[in-house]
Amino acid sequence: MVVNLQQHTKVLTWAAYNSLNGDSKAKTNVGVVAPIIRCSPTQWPGFYTALMRAQHISVNVVGPDSPTIITLDLQLYEKAQKLMSREDMKGKFVFRIGELHTIFSSLKALGRYIEASGIDQVWVEAGMYSPTTVRQILEGKHLYRAMEAHTITLVVMYDLLLKEVWKEHTDECQIIKEMAKEMQQAFDDGPENFSTEVHEKMTRVLEQTQLLSKLQTFQEKYKGTRKFISNYIRQFEAIMQHVRATREGDWRLQPAAQENLNKYFFAHDHLNY
Repeated sequence: MVVNLQQHTKVLTWAAYNSLNGDSKAKTNVGVVAPIIRCSPTQWPGFYTALMRAQHISVNVVGPDSPTIITLDLQLYEKAQKLMSREDMKGKFVFRIGELHTIFSSLKALGRYIEASGIDQVWVEAGMYSPTTVRQILEGKHLYRAMEAHTITLVVMYDLLLKEVWKEHTDECQIIKEMAKEMQQAFDDGPENFSTEVHEKMTRVLEQTQLLSKLQTFQEKYKGTRKFISNYIRQFEAIMQHVRATREGDWRLQPAAQENLNKYFFAHDHLNY
């Protein structure tokens, strides 16, 4: 997918950009299987039997030395944790909360943080969303629109932030602008001609200029409203990190992303997560 911002200018969306640089091979398989047991999962006997049958399948497929990893929604996750006190279940399972519930809860926590801050009012005044939709976004009830609203806001915040950073780091600004022109030229030539070498070159430039560390140092000096905006950026980036780990099947990044979200759940009284 390509978005035409201006005539003769093509800018890839973030999803398309990642698809050009990521692994083309699917890391997960989706299949339709019959229920392990036909009963309500809220009943203890049926739930326990389903877990043990799943563990039996795992043992036959990957061997007895690997724990069975099971993803559950919050209600079943709490029940599963209570069952872990049984001797016949210890060390055999790794339970995870489903990503969808985690993202909904994290968006609700973020909504609490920015409520009445002015950001929600900007969405209304700019004509992006109606007051009713904004309320749904703040309450974490509309996933797509919430991610869209926060992503647009994040881009605007970074645009303002970088303008301030470039004033103190003019040399790095010129280097990155030249690299950005090279990337833009690669996009103009067409996505099919885009090479991962351009991405790798930009990565090296960012590392050499130490832009990310300078951004972090710059943000640490913030106070008042700027500090609030900086915290907003970090909180939404933590959500995006979790989404990325899930979509790419990156199971090393996923626990780190979950741990990064935990402090926001604690701060906003989402203690179940």
